[in-house]
Amino acid sequence: MSAPRVWRGPGPLLCCVTWLFLAACEWAFPLVREDPSTDGGTDGSGPAFDAEAGADTDAGTAMDAMPDVENLLQNGDFELGCASTWKGYLATLADDTTVRSGTLSCRVCKKADPSPQFYIEPVYNGLSVVTAVSPFSRYRVEAWVRAIDGTPAPSTAFVALQAWNDSFSGTERNAAPETLLDGSAWTLLTTDFIPISDASTRLGAQIGSTTAPDGTCMLVDDVRIYVVK
Repeated sequence: MSAPRVWRGPGPLLCCVTWLFLAACEWAFPLVREDPSTDGGTDGSGPAFDAEAGADTDAGTAMDAMPDVENLLQNGDFELGCASTWKGYLATLADDTTVRSGTLSCRVCKKADPSPQFYIEPVYNGLSVVTAVSPFSRYRVEAWVRAIDGTPAPSTAFVALQAWNDSFSGTERNAAPETLLDGSAWTLLTTDFIPISDASTRLGAQIGSTTAPDGTCMLVDDVRIYVVK
């Protein structure tokens, strides 16, 4: 009786033929490999992901990348001086040279009063009021605020968009939730509004705080009102 046959694997010749076959397939049909540095997902459609930052690098990059649109609010940058076209409620206004852009910003300080609220707004029928408002169009207001180094500041700030007509009746207003002031860094405040009044509507911005002890101050700069396309 003969000894049982033992499988010892493919011979050298078969291994060589197999390797040549696979190499030929790779040359004829090269594999497409995804580049992880340019793909945020497995389907190749997602934006790049910054692992260190933990966020999509193409999405919502920076708040200060504001759209290039027409600012309907004149002297929103306070280059003509803030007290000339703006007024304060329980607040004093003064020009300041600490700016986000340009040469002047508006320094707003809370007057002594039991109320913790103060704000600035355009002088009615003045240069800072937006006229020729289109009812049912969407408008957006933006304002930049910051604390002042070495000066007590309110803990939060708000921006609001207000509409009224020539008789000051039917006033409409939309305010964004109050935002924490980030130390001495500029913080963007913004909100949208759709006025429903008639063609005599005027638009103006309010920037202030409801958490302001007496004597607290903040800076305001680059206020804009524009139509959202």
